[in-house]
Amino acid sequence: MRRTVLGYGLPQVAGVFGAQEGLLSRHRRIEGPNPIWRGDLRSGEEIRSPTHSCDGDMQIYQKSIPTHTSPNNLGSYVPATALRTLDGTNVELIASTEAVDEEVHNSEMILESQGDGIPVVLEETLVPVPIHFAARARGLLVNRGRGRRRAGQRALLASPPVIMKILAWNCQGLGSSWTVRVLNELIRLHNPGLVFLSETKCKRRKCEILKEKHNLFGINVDSNGKGGGLMLLWRKDVNLIVHSFSSSHIDAGISSEAGTNGWRFTGVYGQPEVARRDDTWRLLRHLSSLSSRPWICASDFNEVLKQDEKTGAPRPRKQIEDFRSCLADCQLMDLGCSGYRFTWCNQREAPNTVRVRLDRACATLDWRNLFPTAQVVALSAKGSDHNPLLIALKVATGFVSMQRRKLFRFEAMWARSAECEALVQDLWGRDCHGAAGTRVMHRIQRIRAGLMEWDKLKFGNVRRRIKELETLLLNCSKDPISDDNGFVRSRLRNELEELLTWEEILWKQRGKAQWLCEGDRIPLISIQGLVLENEKTLFLVLGVVTAIGVIPRKTSNPSEEAIDKVLGGMPAKVTDDMNEALIQPFVSEEVKLAISHMYPYKSPGPDGLSPVFYQNYWHIVGPEIISFVLDFLNHGHFDVAFNYTFIVLIPKCDSPENMSHFRPISLCNITYKIASKMLANRLKPFLPHIISETQSAFVPGRLITDNILVAYELNHFLAHKTWGSKGHAAIKLDLSKAYDRVEWIFLESVLAKLGFHHRFISLINLCVSTVSYLFIIDGQKFGYVCCYGVCESDSSDFEAASGLMANLNKSSVAFSPNVPNTLQEDLAGRLGIRAVSRHEKYLGLPALVGRSKKEVFQSLTDKVWMRLQSWRCKNLSQAGKVVLIKYVVIAMPTFVMGCFLIPTTICRQLEGLMADFIWHNKDSRKVHWLSWQKLCASKKEGGLGFRMLGAFNRVMLAKQLWRILMNPDSLLSRLLKHKYFPSTDVLSAVAGQGSSFTWRSMIEARDLIVAGLRWQVGSCRNIRIWKDGWIPRPLTFRVLTTPNSMSEEATVDVLLGENGDWNVELIRNVFCVMMRPL
Repeated sequence: MRRTVLGYGLPQVAGVFGAQEGLLSRHRRIEGPNPIWRGDLRSGEEIRSPTHSCDGDMQIYQKSIPTHTSPNNLGSYVPATALRTLDGTNVELIASTEAVDEEVHNSEMILESQGDGIPVVLEETLVPVPIHFAARARGLLVNRGRGRRRAGQRALLASPPVIMKILAWNCQGLGSSWTVRVLNELIRLHNPGLVFLSETKCKRRKCEILKEKHNLFGINVDSNGKGGGLMLLWRKDVNLIVHSFSSSHIDAGISSEAGTNGWRFTGVYGQPEVARRDDTWRLLRHLSSLSSRPWICASDFNEVLKQDEKTGAPRPRKQIEDFRSCLADCQLMDLGCSGYRFTWCNQREAPNTVRVRLDRACATLDWRNLFPTAQVVALSAKGSDHNPLLIALKVATGFVSMQRRKLFRFEAMWARSAECEALVQDLWGRDCHGAAGTRVMHRIQRIRAGLMEWDKLKFGNVRRRIKELETLLLNCSKDPISDDNGFVRSRLRNELEELLTWEEILWKQRGKAQWLCEGDRIPLISIQGLVLENEKTLFLVLGVVTAIGVIPRKTSNPSEEAIDKVLGGMPAKVTDDMNEALIQPFVSEEVKLAISHMYPYKSPGPDGLSPVFYQNYWHIVGPEIISFVLDFLNHGHFDVAFNYTFIVLIPKCDSPENMSHFRPISLCNITYKIASKMLANRLKPFLPHIISETQSAFVPGRLITDNILVAYELNHFLAHKTWGSKGHAAIKLDLSKAYDRVEWIFLESVLAKLGFHHRFISLINLCVSTVSYLFIIDGQKFGYVCCYGVCESDSSDFEAASGLMANLNKSSVAFSPNVPNTLQEDLAGRLGIRAVSRHEKYLGLPALVGRSKKEVFQSLTDKVWMRLQSWRCKNLSQAGKVVLIKYVVIAMPTFVMGCFLIPTTICRQLEGLMADFIWHNKDSRKVHWLSWQKLCASKKEGGLGFRMLGAFNRVMLAKQLWRILMNPDSLLSRLLKHKYFPSTDVLSAVAGQGSSFTWRSMIEARDLIVAGLRWQVGSCRNIRIWKDGWIPRPLTFRVLTTPNSMSEEATVDVLLGENGDWNVELIRNVFCVMMRPL
């Protein structure tokens, strides 16, 4: 009998382990005669020998191997994993999550096989496990041996292995020994497969020295005098062929041995002189036309794509547009960048420091599909003004397959199957005993298990079934035409159409596309975008923990005295009549109303059942759900298991690097959401009387734009307060994770102080205080967090009482110019927040706009361009482009247009970007066959129904002015009236010198309101006969008769008699014959 130890090392493996009692891992170091990394087992390689097997009952542990045994030099220890064999299936990486005592001891782990045995001694130590967020590794490593997976073990989450790294750097001369040392260190540390250097300023001899030193192949383009020079180096195991080169580029083809297709790499050095920059763009267009293979270009383009990629003076717009146009013509998309935001610095001291992102990597969609998890990182390096770029190439297939337990999710497409309804009817209708909550819980668990088994055995993979039917239909079309053949073809077409509808619903549910109507086909680009997003690797270390399980609740333990001190001046706002309405018994109609108003495809909670399940099968599940919800709301019987909640982390930015870059989203069970929504519906009518007028959330009729306009007016006043002895300041205060820090006792005290009935308070307290959180990471649930997080270092009475804590890093204070600088510094120091000259943004919009309106709103064109750039794809039809323009792109500037008058130049640029997107075709010249104005005509008039952005901007501002006119008691209306028209109305107000930009924007759109405004005759005291529109006639609504004996300012009430009727005799004498019947 021979025993063999098998091992497979992954250079970048991220382990996420969870257990109820703690999160600990056994890391063991191999000390046996056979190192775990032997090179005899590689990615994509099949294990064909029957001698490779393992005992199915063996315990497998994660291991760490010394760096010197690994081909990748990534630190003192590189995580690795043992192989567990599965008969005829993919090899699976697994790891133990068992908590162990803190001790060191020896043990043996032997993989049984035919032949002699070699024992391997493992040293076991208890170490903290770093938490990573990583995408799953997919692929095939086929095993022909024996073995089975041990129950209860958790699969290891792994990042796809890096098959190659590309290093691109503008080194600015290899004549410096310091620069050469930095380059040698970069190559040694990252072991790149390709190295592209620009501005080498050297001849061929330097290239030969580097090649010999690092055992590389290479090609050198000699420098031209003291400038220029390119170099491309590659490892000897990389199959590379150089196609062409010049003083601005080196183009090469790479043939992969890792199971992927060949692709192209082009190292680019953009012309540093602006006058010759077009030569670079022509070169890229020429290279693009030479081949259709997946293509990536990288290095120093000497240009930016957006204004925010440069600090200091703005970049000329034409240079940016030329670069964008070149990338669009070449079908190249920016791959983004993590690490350093800017890649070049002029190395001068502030305020003369300029930073620009000149270096980047751009690739075609085919290349992105080939390497969907590729990452671009800007590294730190001395010896050059430019930061090196490191591009890590990872593939989505061809590697270790992770067998994981899939979370149950009810698919909306199942609701179209009669078999699914019959199954739900059978499973839900079986007898259950106990309280209402217990019965519902048991039935939901039964539904979950039954639907999972039905999906696995009967429903299956929709995409696979579609391909099978398409193949059958194609084969059937080749057969001779006959009645039987025609019947079969008709049946196959009907089945295929039904499956396509199911797939459409599937992707609509995945993409949360609420704007799609039933029957709309989702554009292919939307599906590809979802797939690419799912393939992104969030391989980020967020911290090291010693244990995660049930996190003990730590609070500020506020005393009654502390709470009373903070809430002492709060008035009671809830009346007895309000309380009487709030505590009325809940009825079944309210339950039906709550579930019917939910969007069907909202993400489900831990039970996996989305609103579409309850809405489609309400006739089956409704009575039991109603009984459970009413038992909770009317009698207070609540099972805390229904309040288990998933937390999903959504990145706030393109390259998140720490926890603050993620936005936590809570996914609750729908049964709980029904009850909470019913409470919210009861409370909604009274919110305007309870919530302060300075708050806009949750109150019908109040918009977030009101807060933005109020804040803008305050900042405008602050900036222009240059005189007087009384200064002013505006504090922007940010609270750290306000919801998860609030003390429940403080919340109860606030509700009681407002005057809410104790019964209603107890229902709210049951909802918020019984929640338990589970984190969803890469589709798997981990950890367990009870109630809320940690409150510490409270420094004020409010913080001590409420548990809330100010985020001083995001808070700031701005002073009026008449406040002395010494006083500003003193007050900012006492507050503990930074002083700024003015607040830059509020709720995502500019808090103050200066003279250069174009510079402020230029970011709109950058955002629209980036969105359009991500859609440039040959697979997108013309109809798909129209849909995306109408429903996505035109909606992007709407929020800004509701507050500010966008410069005409920006509107034209946005319209030009959309027109280019509509008419752009890779295989033909970009000819605009119709003007944008004609495309904006209605479909009846031959257009496509797009919007003229300038006119749309004026309409949005007119709508804002109309709200001010119709709601004179709102906070915004009162503020503007006091500031701009204290003695008149908004229709007669003027925008004088010193008016804010928002007010002048609304005045610019006022003529739209005046043109269509007509007075509704009531008391008639405010309606002027000759100047106001009050006659119900077309267009002007005004009187046609010229004033004679009456004053021009006369009002309509003079035309009334003593009893309030029209004075007919006076009307006949004053008005012409045409107006008398009126």
